[in-house]
Amino acid sequence: MQFLNRTKMVHYHIEQIIEVTMLDSFIVKKYRIFDELLINHLSSVNLFVGKNNSGKSCLLEALHIYASDANPRTLMDIVMARDEHWQSHVKQQKGSGPQYGLTIKAPESENFLRHLYFGYTLPDVGNTGIELGPILPERDRIHIVKRAYQLVDSQDGRRLRVPVDQGVLFEEVVNLELALEIKKADKSEYLLPLTVEPPTPDPRRMMFRSREPRFPVQIVPTGSVNENLLAQLWDNINLTDLQEEVVSCLQLIDSTIKDVAFVGDEGRSRLAIIRKNGGQERLPLKNMGDGILRLFHIILAIVNAKNGLLLIDEFENGLYWGVQPKLWETIFRISERLNVQVFATTHSKDCVRAFEDIWRNNESNGTFHRIDKSKDGQIKCVSYDPETLSDAIEMNVEVR
Repeated sequence: MQFLNRTKMVHYHIEQIIEVTMLDSFIVKKYRIFDELLINHLSSVNLFVGKNNSGKSCLLEALHIYASDANPRTLMDIVMARDEHWQSHVKQQKGSGPQYGLTIKAPESENFLRHLYFGYTLPDVGNTGIELGPILPERDRIHIVKRAYQLVDSQDGRRLRVPVDQGVLFEEVVNLELALEIKKADKSEYLLPLTVEPPTPDPRRMMFRSREPRFPVQIVPTGSVNENLLAQLWDNINLTDLQEEVVSCLQLIDSTIKDVAFVGDEGRSRLAIIRKNGGQERLPLKNMGDGILRLFHIILAIVNAKNGLLLIDEFENGLYWGVQPKLWETIFRISERLNVQVFATTHSKDCVRAFEDIWRNNESNGTFHRIDKSKDGQIKCVSYDPETLSDAIEMNVEVR
């Protein structure tokens, strides 16, 4: 697959074909620690390295937000994963909740969504907010900004949100609501309120209007994964030829694995079990260690990310160095077959060496980048070609 100009991913539906543009570049503005980050060239499989707190995980979050088209649920999940809602949680634990006859309207200085913005500060109404998307064309980017709305009742009794003009003094507006809004091309859409009265210590239980994602997206985080999620991913490809891909990948660690299945009642925890060649004993996959669970999640995620994005944080976690070249080879092959764009991060030189070994023979299908953070906090992306990366590895130059 050649990535010249802008490569197109295609979703096949029964009666129509929808073309989706794969990211060939990416810009992040005013998101978390990024004032502005430019990545000028992307391809099918993209690996990022960098020191701790350089922004690798933040970049994956930004890609997730863009792929989801700023779905409020995605924003909440990202904040919750870092425990950034802790102030609201603590206040409710102390008895400041609806069950006590009280409500909280947290000031903006405490609003948990501020953590998504550069400098942990929500922008003023009318100012630039988070900006995500390709470098060109700019019309494909999304902006997440703060907007003021007035809550009014329509003639048929519905509650409506009417945007308030910038020049209006907010103190003079009755029933004012500040909210996050997504702006793209020539239209804007309401996302979620900022003056939240938390009904629960878990903001993810709030009700939001669903949004269609730009791309399907699968995520492999640094830590363990919920087994019910693995079961769902398995069910999606069970009894298809992709099932063979998954079993074949598990054989990178143990060549005697023959079959995989999930057991357990629907709605309860379901366990992955395996059977080996020449044996009748069924064994839990966990019996074989964390490495094979990590491998299982990665391969299930990529075959479920058809025509979309796969985000892998700290690729090497739990994986033996000798397995990684074969896994990268599998990822390059499946990403081309299923039109998946892969973004991965790593701290491991073994992972970088394994990637470089496969990338050398698939140059047009991969990119390698180092994210650098200077002493004054400025962050930039340094890109390598296969030859430069190979020389750096051979000379033991620090590329992480």
